[in-house]
Amino acid sequence: MRLLPVFVLLPLLASLSCDFLPQSEVGDSLLPTVEKPVVEVQPAKLVKNPSLQQLGAWYCPVVFSDPIVRALCEATLGPVPADEKLVFRFELPFHISNPNSFPLPAVELLTSLSLFPGETSYHLAALCVTLCEETDTQCLQHGTGSCESDEPEITSAEDLVQAAWNYLQVYIASEAAGEVPPELKVRLIPANGKGTVLITLDLLPEPLLEALEATFDQILEKIVDNETATVEIPYAVEGAIWFVVENFGRFGVNYGPIEGKWVL
Repeated sequence: MRLLPVFVLLPLLASLSCDFLPQSEVGDSLLPTVEKPVVEVQPAKLVKNPSLQQLGAWYCPVVFSDPIVRALCEATLGPVPADEKLVFRFELPFHISNPNSFPLPAVELLTSLSLFPGETSYHLAALCVTLCEETDTQCLQHGTGSCESDEPEITSAEDLVQAAWNYLQVYIASEAAGEVPPELKVRLIPANGKGTVLITLDLLPEPLLEALEATFDQILEKIVDNETATVEIPYAVEGAIWFVVENFGRFGVNYGPIEGKWVL
């Protein structure tokens, strides 16, 4: 089990075979007729999160400067948890409909996460993942040009400058030695069919400090007193998915913003 850091920048799929693509002759070149697929993203499902007690133990030294209160917090909530105990893990399922008469390979995925979207929106994190062919032996090498677009209407990495690029990671539950992990393989969306890309992401705790500090300032005393407390965290997810077609090129499709709420 391992985590891949933000910007999993992998080589583009120059070796991807496109023998399956129907082509029509235009001048001296061969260009396939391509319709953009439809991308639907389901709400981000929270599959792992710290407890309010753990978050309270983390925030208590931030909210209270009085050493006596801090000692009381530690006595009731325990010591400040390690970062790995404070990770928010969520799944993003992408349902893709391909209207073309040939399969479409999804090759890159850009995701941006914001908390409390609106006037107080915190653009917490962003991640660019370039998918690879299973036989690509250079899969873990860094590349260039990932999650960038020549299409002005497509969200690209440079559009997300307010988001932190080192707080979101791909979570890989398991992988076989020497093979591309399933989460990082090219997704081939079948001709005139549908496919799903499921990515599991980890949000590290550091960027949550500012976003949740005001919330915990109001409920921390309840947590210390072991009273019932609830925290609601509104979120928004958006970004783009890129596909590649031989002799046509690489093109992107936006998704989101998808808004929801995590309840702790």
